[in-house]
Amino acid sequence: MLYFRNDYGAGAHPAVLEALCQTNMDLTPGYGTDKYTRQAEETIRDLCGVPDAAVHFLMGGTQVNKTAIAAFLRPYEAVLAADSGHICVHEAGAVEQDGHAVLRLPAPDGKLTPELLRSAMAGPVNEHTVVPRLAYISNTTELGTVYTRSELLALRRCCDELGLYLTTHAQDQEALELYWSYVKLLKEGQEKYQKMHGPLLQTDLTPEDGYAWLKDPWPWDFGGND
Repeated sequence: MLYFRNDYGAGAHPAVLEALCQTNMDLTPGYGTDKYTRQAEETIRDLCGVPDAAVHFLMGGTQVNKTAIAAFLRPYEAVLAADSGHICVHEAGAVEQDGHAVLRLPAPDGKLTPELLRSAMAGPVNEHTVVPRLAYISNTTELGTVYTRSELLALRRCCDELGLYLTTHAQDQEALELYWSYVKLLKEGQEKYQKMHGPLLQTDLTPEDGYAWLKDPWPWDFGGND
């Protein structure tokens, strides 16, 4: 039986325990300034392809959700989530504590859909309402359902489609600068990914590649296309 409750509901992998035993008697300065933390930070930067990234280690999912959402959103912006989503039912209002509303969408199977997002974004938005700006999902969901790759891609396209702030605020220089910085990060990440694993989209193929598309396993399945 596969058990997906959380990633800290079971013991550590033997390789982790072995590494802990090997370093157990090392004296380190603590507070994240030791060489092992530095090595982990560099590994994460390398894997993400962002050498200047600030890496912070947190103890649990609630801390991560609270910190990330507070960083991503302005004070007047809100999160869209399935009404059974983890941040709605299992985190004791941690996200709302920072002033960000969590807008709960009815999702009988626990999954957000493009239709739900579009419906939520179609409502009136003015100086008296919060602005939906971030879609929250977890995989697996609280109900045990799992998003397929096609569902995730559809959500991504919908989020791109709905992120149309600049269409009506093209003179907002702060927003433009942020937009172009994200475009640059996206392109750099895509280029690094494709060098390691091959084309992301069919339209990224070149004649030199041949038609090598949907070659399993996907990188997130077993470590990359061979």
